Amino acid sequence: MLGRDKILAKDLKKKTAAIADQTVENVSHDSSCDYVVLASSSSSKEGDSLSSSSDYDADVGLGTSTQSIKLMAPKNIMKNTHVSQALDRLQVTDNDATMLMGAFIKACGGDIAMFSLSRSSTKRARKTNRLEISQDILEKFAENRPQHVAIHWDGKLTEDRLGNRYEALSIVLSCQPQYSEGKLLGIQKIQNAAGQTQAETTFDIIKKWDIQDAVTALVFDTTASNSGWKKGAAKILEDLLGKKVFYHACRHHVYELVVKDVWKCLFGKATTGPENTWFAHLKKSWSSLDRKQQFKTLTIPICFKERAAMTVENFKLLLARKDFFTRDDYKQCVTNALALLGADGDIHHHKPGATHHARWMGTILYAQKMFMWADQLHYKSEEVELLHRFNLFLVLFYIPAWVASSIGRDAAGNDLRLIQDMLSYKEHDEQVSKAASQKLLKHDWYIVEETAVYALFSPSESNETRENMERPALVECNCTHQQGHYFV
Repeated sequence: MLGRDKILAKDLKKKTAAIADQTVENVSHDSSCDYVVLASSSSSKEGDSLSSSSDYDADVGLGTSTQSIKLMAPKNIMKNTHVSQALDRLQVTDNDATMLMGAFIKACGGDIAMFSLSRSSTKRARKTNRLEISQDILEKFAENRPQHVAIHWDGKLTEDRLGNRYEALSIVLSCQPQYSEGKLLGIQKIQNAAGQTQAETTFDIIKKWDIQDAVTALVFDTTASNSGWKKGAAKILEDLLGKKVFYHACRHHVYELVVKDVWKCLFGKATTGPENTWFAHLKKSWSSLDRKQQFKTLTIPICFKERAAMTVENFKLLLARKDFFTRDDYKQCVTNALALLGADGDIHHHKPGATHHARWMGTILYAQKMFMWADQLHYKSEEVELLHRFNLFLVLFYIPAWVASSIGRDAAGNDLRLIQDMLSYKEHDEQVSKAASQKLLKHDWYIVEETAVYALFSPSESNETRENMERPALVECNCTHQQGHYFV
């Protein structure tokens, strides 16, 4: 039987090779064919032919050694969506893409003259592919269009390959259950970051996806261009939509301002330069630190011992959830906090990152590392005390509130508890208490009846609190319903 199998395999190999040779011959005589067969030899021997039977083996399962393989390539190879998408993801320019494809065709023994390959054709093909892909995405989205969505937008100053800087606006939607992690609607180049420009650009994208009726909430950071009550993007966008929507101010941006103000009140105004000099010193000294030594931990006052124990337990639960932290530096922040509380002595000390003022998370990470290695960094005793006060505020109050700040149902209660904690903290550290509470109270405008009602679904609130909220809500609902309105 084994001999018979070998004979059948040999016959199959010859037939397959004959078909491949005929394909090559047909393609060479038919210039209108959409595909071209490419043949590439792994080693060149006298008498070898690109179309000979010994050069082609269709049955790779036989384990025979081949000298070459033959590939079918489209004449207009740049029109292939797989090729186009790969080039876009790798950010390959049209010139580089043309050169790369030309080199590939030559390496495979093909004739470039048989292909439609030039910089202009590459540019046209990639543009056409992008339009077709985007249209396909729009059509699939329309098949299962969500009924209620929240629109997020944010601008960023970026630059192109030529170094020209411009403002780019990204627009995202989120909803349950289709797009719980968000869906990118578009990234648009805009002339400026004014509220009017951002609102009009966002509205154009919303119309393109035909979700005007589905928009129920707007999510944005708290810059004046977004939250201004007259010329803010949120107000203008609401007018363009022609209906009232929920305002969800990004709590991460608010908490960023809080931690910066607390740092400023303790260590003074930041330098006018591009980087924080305290952070730059740590980064420069990092390689000389003996990180095998024991690092400093916080001395927790007796009145906060119970809070510290609860914080440790909560942080460990969060770290056990693999899907909770969306960024590594967020996770690092919590891990460092556990170490400062003396609950995790065996941690990996990450090398310090960027030192510029724009990286707000850097303020937390650098402050944690600065206190941990204060002895080796030879800080003055008063400087160590300031770092202790700052980190005590971080681990006991700020970080626990910050990790829960992006959860909409918990936001109102979370912020109110932090404000209460900071007002009570006045007895322990008046300077820190004042800086944090004042900044928080400047951004409590979003806590209104329409959004505070989310707390009814928050497991962080007690049953008593939720019951007390339900009674006036039900009364208001009955009254407004009788008047022909609906309470949301």
